[in-house]
Amino acid sequence: MKKMLFIMAVLGLGLSSCKKEEDNNKGAVPNSSVKSFDDVTVPKNFDWKTDHEVTISIKGLENDLEVLNKIVVKSADGVIFATRTARSNEDLDIVLTLPKALKTVVLQAGEFEKEVDIMGNRVSFDYIPAADETNDDSDNPVYEEGDEEIFDLD
Repeated sequence: MKKMLFIMAVLGLGLSSCKKEEDNNKGAVPNSSVKSFDDVTVPKNFDWKTDHEVTISIKGLENDLEVLNKIVVKSADGVIFATRTARSNEDLDIVLTLPKALKTVVLQAGEFEKEVDIMGNRVSFDYIPAADETNDDSDNPVYEEGDEEIFDLD
């Protein structure tokens, strides 16, 4: 009797736990005319590529110093795409295949690092820091007109 009661309980529990699965094709169009990939209509000029060639132009400094720098091209989150060695007073072009979704790259030349925008298929880099990247000039303050009153210049 106990065995029969146990078997009925197991069967009852097993049958009551069954439920219908939800349809995972919520976005699918019923009776769609697209049955295979060959049925998909795509414009002739559609570009399936997810990457493209980008030319990175590095403008060398106009001086006679021939400092050898390690050039690193990377993403903002640190993924390295290329490394090269170049003199700081020479121009250099690097052609890379980069993801189209990438909008900026970080170029590092020795200790100098700068994030630059990818414009079409080109990146332009120079060793001159942007205004917000310059050193803190608190030791070398800039004086403006009218500041001479503060100092005894006579």
